[in-house]
Amino acid sequence: MKKSEVLTLLQSIQYPGFSRDIVSFGMVKNVNVGKDNVIIELAIKTQNDEKKKTVVVKLRINYLHILNKLILRLL
Repeated sequence: MKKSEVLTLLQSIQYPGFSRDIVSFGMVKNVNVGKDNVIIELAIKTQNDEKKKTVVVKLRINYLHILNKLILRLL
């Protein structure tokens, strides 16, 4: 899988309470596609832990089957 394909997948995840996605909000700081894994670095600027958790859960539920070994890093 290519970085551009991962970014396209991430564009389908809306930030809770808004109509924009996490990519357009600039929350995706880096995507590294390796041979055996995909590392996604997110900077979610909120003190609302529930919103952070919602984004992480959506990522894991929706894409873990596509991105076999998904590593999320919250910055």
